[in-house]
Amino acid sequence: MYTLDIGCGGGKYFFTPQILEEHVIFADVDMPRNRVENFVRCDAHRLPFRHDCFSKIYASHLIEHLTNPKGFLLECRRVLKRGGTVHVTTPNWISKAARLDKSHRHVFNVLTLSKLLASSGYFPCPTFYLFFHRLKLIGVILCVRDYQKF
Repeated sequence: MYTLDIGCGGGKYFFTPQILEEHVIFADVDMPRNRVENFVRCDAHRLPFRHDCFSKIYASHLIEHLTNPKGFLLECRRVLKRGGTVHVTTPNWISKAARLDKSHRHVFNVLTLSKLLASSGYFPCPTFYLFFHRLKLIGVILCVRDYQKF
């Protein structure tokens, strides 16, 4: 059972894997600064993997940067085994930082991300986390876990 961690960092971003377990393939459009085993340089819209080869896919803070989020989710669906899960984390639109970041091409909330995942062939069950600093809301991260491929 293989896991894909896509968008884990390279180039100007530090390599920040979301999952550390056996049989993980790390992928990003840029090479990491340091040598990383099992790293594949690729575009998230055109994954260089065969059909049905991953049981889990993690995409942390990636989807908001992509030109075609639905195309990415369909590509994940192609390489995901039946019954496999996708874990997507993205800043919520309520976060000022999410809206001000010039590299974000899209801003999501629970409803828009759930609809996008459902229209891409996943069974949705979203959760989200709130981040506070000194009792002031500073950000919201959407984290959709266990989105299963139909």
